[in-house]
Amino acid sequence: MNARILLALFVIFPVSALAQGVDKLGDKLADLRFEGRIEASMRSQVANSVNGFLTDIHFTKGDRVEAGQLLFSLSSVVYEHQVNAAQALLDRRQIELAQAEANVERVSKLEDRGTATQVQLEDASARLALAKVAVDEARIGLDLRKLELASTTINAPITGYIDSPRLSRGAYLKTETGKPLAEIVQVDPALVSFAHPYDSLLELHHVAPERIEEYLDRFAVHVTLPTGEHYEQVGRIAFTGTELNSDGGLQVWAEFPNPEVILIPGLQVSVSVELKK
Repeated sequence: MNARILLALFVIFPVSALAQGVDKLGDKLADLRFEGRIEASMRSQVANSVNGFLTDIHFTKGDRVEAGQLLFSLSSVVYEHQVNAAQALLDRRQIELAQAEANVERVSKLEDRGTATQVQLEDASARLALAKVAVDEARIGLDLRKLELASTTINAPITGYIDSPRLSRGAYLKTETGKPLAEIVQVDPALVSFAHPYDSLLELHHVAPERIEEYLDRFAVHVTLPTGEHYEQVGRIAFTGTELNSDGGLQVWAEFPNPEVILIPGLQVSVSVELKK
């Protein structure tokens, strides 16, 4: 578990002393309650990487979308023609390469017979090298054009709930504007953010100064909804801040399964932490 809550305050003691303070630690944790706030576990902006007219929108506001799902379509005719032109150029360069290879072979035979000079052979070899480079350039150009064509369809980068599209069909999208087309919010799992006061950390240190990082996977986090109902899913400490906040507390984030989306970002909850039995 990537959590550092309490660790900076705990002195390293022999493993044999680990269990001595665990019961006291559990009792102390049972007395602690925190005010928490639900946050999305991930947010992702959906944007275009090529210019073009927005021809279709494949979702409605509030839909749950899967990673890779088609969201927007841009006009692709120009990019299709560019792919065809790049393919034609590659075909031409490959023909020129074949001609250059045949010319090197012909001049080499003539040079063996004494009817062509070494200079002519070197010139033919140089033209062959240039032809190979031209083929590579044309192939790269074709790959780039194919990527641009593929970018006329915009897919969901993550799984989550999507808000309303920021533009309507027929709008011309420019990459240089940097404006997102929509935002996807991932709420399963959900994060619960709460602050652990510094003085409370010191108290925990006094009751259990052992090396408790070995017990971090035993921390269970619970939340109580504003209605007073206990949320049935159990959370785990996911990560913490690296410095105290303005109120003198260490910010902690716990991760909870949220399959039914009961934990909505912005919801205020009560948080408690315990050691698993």
